[in-house]
Amino acid sequence: MNQEDYKIEIDAWLSQLRELETRKIRQIVVCALQAENQLIGQDTFKIPFHLFESARITNREKQKSILFNLHSRRIIDVSRKPNGSNEQQLSPIETITDNPEIIYRPDTKLTIFPERFEYLAKRLDEIVKAYEATPSQEYKSKLKKQQIEWQKNFHWENYTFVFGEYGSVEFTSPVRRALFKKLTDAKGHWVAVRTLKGNKNDDYVRSTLSQIEERMSAELKKYMNIPSTKEDNAPGKPELQGAYRIKFSSKP
Repeated sequence: MNQEDYKIEIDAWLSQLRELETRKIRQIVVCALQAENQLIGQDTFKIPFHLFESARITNREKQKSILFNLHSRRIIDVSRKPNGSNEQQLSPIETITDNPEIIYRPDTKLTIFPERFEYLAKRLDEIVKAYEATPSQEYKSKLKKQQIEWQKNFHWENYTFVFGEYGSVEFTSPVRRALFKKLTDAKGHWVAVRTLKGNKNDDYVRSTLSQIEERMSAELKKYMNIPSTKEDNAPGKPELQGAYRIKFSSKP
């Protein structure tokens, strides 16, 4: 086998991936693993999950899938050493192939294979740079979903909030109007529950917003909803506290 056949293997693999998957793998390889490797100056280290989170790869199944794939292609090795064994022991007791859940064990280590790893990182950078020049429609759609949309013609008319051509929501209760106005004032951005509730409680906020959403017309619901932080990942999401926002998606 040619010494550089691994380059052909890696290129063949990358050619089969869609843009979103390629970007996620790059975030793990370049933004997390390569960054940790350069920081500590060693090829073996603990899996840097804090960098995974910084790269927005927080889904556990996605983390396991990407690391499993890299391990299977001998770009990295993910394994646990037996208790009390020498760190240089050649036969690990368990690898990610045996049990993907080992990546979350404190005694699991990741080792990169420099030639393969550096070539993959280089190719991922090149491919993503090309995507930046001409992003796919799939990626454009994803970016649009992540963006916070609002239109200048959205406005209040007394007790009715008008969403331009999309429809409107009418209120009879001053308390409910005041709660909803906090959301409309934020123009699609997050508003913490503690800000929304005033002298009410969390349950009041949740049930009231649910009722407001239910009362929206079927046409308005196609473009508008009121998600919580558990249901949406829009930018600016508060950490460790509940929040809601008005999520608007314009017509194509």
